Amino acid sequence: YKAYIVDENEISELISVYPEEAQYPPIVDIEQLKINIRKILFHAQSTDAALKASALWDSFFPCIDIPVFLSHSSHDKTIVRKLANYLYREFGIISFIDSDLWGCIQELQVEIDKQFCLQPGKQHTYDYDERNYSTAHTHMILSYALTRMINQSECFIFLKSDNSIAINDSIVGTFSPWIFHELITVDTIEITRPDRIDDELTKSIESSVKHFSEQRLKVHYPIPCSRLLHLLPRMLIALKALNIPDGDWESYLNSL
Repeated sequence: YKAYIVDENEISELISVYPEEAQYPPIVDIEQLKINIRKILFHAQSTDAALKASALWDSFFPCIDIPVFLSHSSHDKTIVRKLANYLYREFGIISFIDSDLWGCIQELQVEIDKQFCLQPGKQHTYDYDERNYSTAHTHMILSYALTRMINQSECFIFLKSDNSIAINDSIVGTFSPWIFHELITVDTIEITRPDRIDDELTKSIESSVKHFSEQRLKVHYPIPCSRLLHLLPRMLIALKALNIPDGDWESYLNSL
C-alpha cells in the first residue's frame, strides 16, 4: 500500500540504542522451518515423487498478511535488525526480514544438491548441469515467495546504504539481484488498499451519515402575532352556549 526508502546515514543515530539481536516476534519459526524442509525432501526422496514448490514456499514464507517488509543488503543485517527492533518497540510493528531465513535457504540448496545433483558414485562432486538446474528451481521458488510476501505486506521499506546502492559509470543501481527483484516487484505489482483502511473508511462514512441524519435542517422564523387575539377556552364555551344557528359562527367570531 505504501513504499518508502530510508537512508542508513539518516536513521543510524535514531536506532543506535536498539540491540542488534532480534527483539521482534519472528514471522517464521526457524526450527520448525528446518523440520518441514527435511520432511519435504525426505518425502520426495523416499517416494520418488516431485518436490512440491508450494510446500517449500509456504514453509519459508507463509501466506499471511505482514505489516512491514524490510528490503536491505545482506551486509546490513545488523542495522536492519535495529530498525526492526525500533519499529517493534516504539510502535508495536512487526517487520519481515528475509535475511533471517537466508541460512535456511542456503541449507535447502545444499540438501537438494546432495540428493539430486551428485555425480553417480561420488560424494563430493556435483553434476554441473544438474546443479544449475536445481539452483534455477530454488531461485524461482524464492523469487515467487518474496513477491508474494511483498504483495501481502502493507508497507515496504528499502534500507539505502553503500552496500545496497552502488554507482557504476555515474548510474545509481545495485549489484544485488535480490534487491533488484524486490524493488522491481514494488514498482510492478498493483497497490492494494488494506481491508482495515476500507473498514475504517466505511465506519467513518456511516458515522458521518448518521450524524448528518440526526441533525435535521432547522431554520428559525419569527412569529408575527400582533394581530392575533387571545382566544380563551371560556370564550369558546360561552360561544357554544349561545346556540347560534349554523352559518353565523364566523360572524360571531369576527365580532369578538
